[in-house]
Amino acid sequence: MKRNQALVVCVGAVLAVAFVAAVFGAVAVTEKAPAAKIATTEEAGITPSAAVAVLVPPNSMLVLIHKWAKLTDGQRTLTFGEPYGSATGQTRRVTTQIHLVMLPSPGDQAMGMVPNGSVLDASGTTFRREDGVAAFTGSFTIKKPGPEGATIFTGTMELLDGLGSQPQGWLHGDGAGPMSSWRLEAAITGAGSLLPLTSGPHPFGAPRIVGVLVKPL
Repeated sequence: MKRNQALVVCVGAVLAVAFVAAVFGAVAVTEKAPAAKIATTEEAGITPSAAVAVLVPPNSMLVLIHKWAKLTDGQRTLTFGEPYGSATGQTRRVTTQIHLVMLPSPGDQAMGMVPNGSVLDASGTTFRREDGVAAFTGSFTIKKPGPEGATIFTGTMELLDGLGSQPQGWLHGDGAGPMSSWRLEAAITGAGSLLPLTSGPHPFGAPRIVGVLVKPL
Protein backbone atom coordinates (compact mmCIF):
# COMPACT_ATOMS: atom_id res chain seq x y z
CA MET A 1 0.00 0.00 0.00
CA LYS A 2 2.75 2.39 0.99
CA ARG A 3 4.60 1.39 -2.14
CA ASN A 4 1.56 2.28 -4.29
CA GLN A 5 1.17 5.67 -2.59
CA ALA A 6 4.84 6.44 -3.22
CA LEU A 7 4.40 5.54 -6.88
CA VAL A 8 1.40 7.86 -7.22
CA VAL A 9 3.32 10.71 -5.58
CA CYS A 10 6.28 10.13 -7.89
CA VAL A 11 4.14 10.08 -11.03
CA GLY A 12 2.33 13.23 -9.87
CA ALA A 13 5.63 15.02 -9.38
CA VAL A 14 6.83 14.04 -12.85
CA LEU A 15 3.59 15.30 -14.44
CA ALA A 16 3.84 18.59 -12.55
CA VAL A 17 7.40 19.15 -13.76
CA ALA A 18 6.35 18.32 -17.32
CA PHE A 19 3.45 20.79 -17.12
CA VAL A 20 5.66 23.61 -15.85
CA ALA A 21 8.27 22.92 -18.53
CA ALA A 22 5.62 22.93 -21.25
CA VAL A 23 4.16 26.25 -20.09
CA PHE A 24 7.48 28.05 -19.76
CA GLY A 25 8.80 26.45 -22.95
CA ALA A 26 5.80 27.81 -24.88
CA VAL A 27 6.42 31.25 -23.43
CA ALA A 28 10.08 31.06 -24.43
CA VAL A 29 9.18 30.02 -27.98
CA THR A 30 6.65 32.84 -28.18
CA GLU A 31 9.27 35.35 -27.07
CA LYS A 32 11.80 34.03 -29.61
CA ALA A 33 9.34 34.06 -32.56
CA PRO A 34 7.76 37.50 -32.87
CA ALA A 35 4.76 37.97 -35.15
CA ALA A 36 5.60 38.19 -38.84
CA LYS A 37 5.58 41.70 -40.29
CA ILE A 38 4.92 42.88 -43.84
CA ALA A 39 8.21 43.58 -45.59
CA THR A 40 8.82 47.00 -47.06
CA THR A 41 9.56 47.34 -50.76
CA GLU A 42 13.27 47.72 -50.06
CA GLU A 43 13.35 44.71 -47.71
CA ALA A 44 11.61 42.61 -50.36
CA GLY A 45 14.25 43.64 -52.89
CA ILE A 46 11.76 45.43 -55.13
CA THR A 47 12.83 48.72 -56.68
CA PRO A 48 10.12 51.33 -57.31
CA SER A 49 10.23 50.75 -61.08
CA ALA A 50 9.99 46.97 -60.65
CA ALA A 51 7.09 47.38 -58.24
CA VAL A 52 5.25 49.54 -60.76
CA ALA A 53 6.08 47.19 -63.62
CA VAL A 54 4.09 44.36 -62.04
CA LEU A 55 1.43 46.80 -60.74
CA VAL A 56 0.36 44.26 -58.08
CA PRO A 57 3.58 43.74 -56.09
CA PRO A 58 3.78 41.13 -53.31
CA ASN A 59 3.25 43.65 -50.51
CA SER A 60 0.12 45.15 -52.15
CA MET A 61 1.73 48.54 -52.73
CA LEU A 62 -0.60 51.38 -53.77
CA VAL A 63 0.16 53.49 -56.84
CA LEU A 64 -0.65 56.92 -58.25
CA ILE A 65 -1.75 57.05 -61.90
CA HIS A 66 -1.69 60.09 -64.21
CA LYS A 67 -3.22 60.01 -67.68
CA TRP A 68 -1.05 61.69 -70.28
CA ALA A 69 -1.48 62.36 -73.99
CA LYS A 70 0.52 64.10 -76.72
CA LEU A 71 0.19 64.86 -80.37
CA THR A 72 3.52 64.59 -82.17
CA ASP A 73 5.31 65.84 -85.24
CA GLY A 74 8.48 64.27 -86.61
CA GLN A 75 10.13 61.90 -89.00
CA ARG A 76 11.56 58.42 -89.54
CA THR A 77 14.99 58.00 -91.09
CA LEU A 78 15.37 54.65 -92.84
CA THR A 79 18.26 52.68 -94.26
CA PHE A 80 17.06 49.65 -96.23
CA GLY A 81 19.12 46.50 -96.44
CA GLU A 82 19.06 44.05 -99.33
CA PRO A 83 15.90 41.94 -99.65
CA TYR A 84 15.98 38.31 -98.60
CA GLY A 85 13.55 35.50 -99.33
CA SER A 86 11.30 34.00 -96.68
CA ALA A 87 8.20 31.82 -96.44
CA THR A 88 6.03 34.99 -96.43
CA GLY A 89 7.77 36.71 -99.35
CA GLN A 90 10.69 39.07 -99.75
CA THR A 91 11.62 40.91 -96.56
CA ARG A 92 14.05 43.71 -95.77
CA ARG A 93 15.90 44.70 -92.64
CA VAL A 94 15.64 48.47 -92.14
CA THR A 95 17.84 50.45 -89.75
CA THR A 96 15.43 52.98 -88.26
CA GLN A 97 15.67 56.26 -86.35
CA ILE A 98 12.52 58.03 -85.12
CA HIS A 99 12.39 61.66 -83.98
CA LEU A 100 9.14 63.06 -82.54
CA VAL A 101 8.41 66.44 -80.94
CA MET A 102 5.55 66.31 -78.43
CA LEU A 103 2.70 68.79 -78.83
CA PRO A 104 -0.39 69.63 -76.73
CA SER A 105 -3.25 67.13 -76.78
CA PRO A 106 -6.69 67.01 -75.14
CA GLY A 107 -6.85 64.80 -72.08
CA ASP A 108 -3.27 65.38 -70.93
CA GLN A 109 -3.20 65.40 -67.10
CA ALA A 110 0.60 65.32 -66.84
CA MET A 111 1.58 68.42 -68.80
CA GLY A 112 4.18 69.54 -66.28
CA MET A 113 5.73 66.08 -66.03
CA VAL A 114 6.28 65.61 -69.78
CA PRO A 115 6.28 69.23 -71.02
CA ASN A 116 5.07 70.23 -74.46
CA GLY A 117 8.10 70.44 -76.73
CA SER A 118 9.73 67.36 -75.17
CA VAL A 119 11.52 65.19 -77.72
CA LEU A 120 11.29 61.44 -78.23
CA ASP A 121 14.21 59.82 -80.07
CA ALA A 122 14.18 56.10 -80.86
CA SER A 123 16.57 53.86 -82.73
CA GLY A 124 16.29 50.22 -83.68
CA THR A 125 15.43 47.81 -86.47
CA THR A 126 12.37 47.38 -88.68
CA PHE A 127 11.64 44.25 -90.68
CA ARG A 128 9.40 45.03 -93.66
CA ARG A 129 7.68 42.55 -95.91
CA GLU A 130 7.12 43.34 -99.57
CA ASP A 131 3.37 43.75 -98.94
CA GLY A 132 3.99 46.50 -96.35
CA VAL A 133 3.60 44.53 -93.13
CA ALA A 134 6.41 45.72 -90.86
CA ALA A 135 7.53 45.51 -87.23
CA PHE A 136 9.93 47.88 -85.46
CA THR A 137 11.59 47.30 -82.07
CA GLY A 138 14.06 49.72 -80.52
CA SER A 139 15.04 51.82 -77.54
CA PHE A 140 13.84 55.36 -76.87
CA THR A 141 14.58 58.39 -74.74
CA ILE A 142 12.31 61.32 -73.91
CA LYS A 143 14.07 64.58 -73.11
CA LYS A 144 12.73 67.89 -71.91
CA PRO A 145 12.70 70.78 -74.40
CA GLY A 146 15.91 72.63 -75.19
CA PRO A 147 19.38 71.78 -76.51
CA GLU A 148 20.43 70.46 -73.09
CA GLY A 149 17.10 69.01 -72.07
CA ALA A 150 17.31 66.45 -69.28
CA THR A 151 16.37 62.83 -70.01
CA ILE A 152 13.14 62.02 -68.18
CA PHE A 153 12.27 58.57 -69.60
CA THR A 154 14.07 55.68 -71.29
CA GLY A 155 12.67 52.41 -72.49
CA THR A 156 11.47 50.24 -75.36
CA MET A 157 9.38 51.26 -78.37
CA GLU A 158 7.44 48.86 -80.60
CA LEU A 159 5.73 49.90 -83.83
CA LEU A 160 3.66 47.97 -86.38
CA ASP A 161 2.90 49.01 -89.97
CA GLY A 162 0.71 47.51 -92.65
CA LEU A 163 -2.03 46.13 -90.40
CA GLY A 164 -4.36 49.01 -91.24
CA SER A 165 -4.27 52.51 -92.66
CA GLN A 166 -2.05 53.85 -89.84
CA PRO A 167 0.88 52.61 -87.76
CA GLN A 168 0.30 51.57 -84.17
CA GLY A 169 2.66 50.86 -81.33
CA TRP A 170 3.63 50.96 -77.66
CA LEU A 171 6.07 52.63 -75.30
CA HIS A 172 7.30 50.95 -72.09
CA GLY A 173 9.65 53.16 -70.08
CA ASP A 174 11.27 53.91 -66.73
CA GLY A 175 11.74 57.41 -65.39
CA ALA A 176 15.14 59.08 -65.09
CA GLY A 177 16.42 62.05 -63.08
CA PRO A 178 13.51 63.91 -61.45
CA MET A 179 11.10 61.28 -62.84
CA SER A 180 13.07 58.26 -61.56
CA SER A 181 10.21 56.97 -59.39
CA TRP A 182 7.75 56.92 -62.30
CA ARG A 183 6.98 54.38 -65.02
CA LEU A 184 5.49 55.12 -68.45
CA GLU A 185 3.09 52.91 -70.42
CA ALA A 186 1.57 54.30 -73.60
CA ALA A 187 0.04 53.49 -76.99
CA ILE A 188 1.00 55.12 -80.28
CA THR A 189 -2.02 55.47 -82.49
CA GLY A 190 -3.54 57.34 -85.39
CA ALA A 191 -2.56 59.90 -88.02
CA GLY A 192 0.92 58.52 -88.71
CA SER A 193 2.32 57.79 -92.16
CA LEU A 194 2.93 54.18 -93.17
CA LEU A 195 6.52 53.00 -93.66
CA PRO A 196 7.91 54.32 -96.99
CA LEU A 197 9.76 52.14 -99.49
CA THR A 198 13.00 54.12 -99.82
CA SER A 199 15.96 55.00 -97.64
CA GLY A 200 16.31 58.48 -96.17
CA PRO A 201 14.30 60.80 -93.89
CA HIS A 202 10.51 60.67 -94.25
CA PRO A 203 7.71 62.59 -92.50
CA PHE A 204 6.02 60.49 -89.83
CA GLY A 205 2.74 62.38 -89.92
CA ALA A 206 1.20 63.24 -86.55
CA PRO A 207 0.71 60.08 -84.46
CA ARG A 208 -0.90 60.52 -81.04
CA ILE A 209 0.63 59.07 -77.89
CA VAL A 210 -1.75 58.32 -75.03
CA GLY A 211 -1.08 56.38 -71.85
CA VAL A 212 -0.36 56.57 -68.14
CA LEU A 213 2.42 57.58 -65.79
CA VAL A 214 2.50 55.37 -62.68
CA LYS A 215 4.27 55.90 -59.35
CA PRO A 216 4.23 53.87 -56.12
CA LEU A 217 2.84 55.76 -53.13
